[in-house]
Amino acid sequence: MTNWEDIEVPQGTFIGWGKIGQTVTGKVLSYAPEGATDFGGNPCPQLVIELTEAATNYKDKGATSENLDAGEFATITAG
Repeated sequence: MTNWEDIEVPQGTFIGWGKIGQTVTGKVLSYAPEGATDFGGNPCPQLVIELTEAATNYKDKGATSENLDAGEFATITAG
């Protein structure tokens, strides 16, 4: 018999773009050439990264923002 253990899989936030010159720097954990979809429903690339520097994520079409710390996980789609 195997003893199973529940583990928490790291989930990242999606990076939203909102400022010219915005940067997001991280270590690529996974890449899928067609892992996401764009606003038209077409396949597009997706990256999951572990941030190596703090970054800003913009939401609500740039109306709100949140700061993300180095070490957090983030997903970037190239739609």
